[in-house]
Amino acid sequence: MEFSGYWEYSVDDRNRVPIPPFYREAFGMKALLVPGPDRVIEIYNEEGWEERAAPLKKLPMTNPQARKKVRAFYANTAPVVPDGQGRLVIPPRFLQYAGIGDDRKVVVAGRRNCLEIWNKAAWDEQLFELDEDSFDILNDPEIFAEPEMGVEAE
Repeated sequence: MEFSGYWEYSVDDRNRVPIPPFYREAFGMKALLVPGPDRVIEIYNEEGWEERAAPLKKLPMTNPQARKKVRAFYANTAPVVPDGQGRLVIPPRFLQYAGIGDDRKVVVAGRRNCLEIWNKAAWDEQLFELDEDSFDILNDPEIFAEPEMGVEAE
């Protein structure tokens, strides 16, 4: 499943954030939270998690640097169970990492194989940076073209 769209929510007093209704079934009884780039919280279902973790499963555990990377990734992952209303309890360390403070306003945004929880102010700031010209990338046929055989991607 691919995730798209975005929704504005508030973190409640029990640190719960809803999964957007359209996607609740995709998570079933388990979601995996991971600190992501751009200070977001990534939310994976089983399918997305397998894709995200696949490269780490190939690293040799005999290599000390590989072990550190794998350990850091898995140790900083939090499995959570959605409640009956499709809400996830977000551990405080994740809220702190994402800069979700006193106003508790967040955006849940789709990003292909996962959902992201953004601090609303950070989301608004990055949206503001997308001026009209930035959306031209969506109409650039070269961005979406298959790479030619024998030509390495840059």
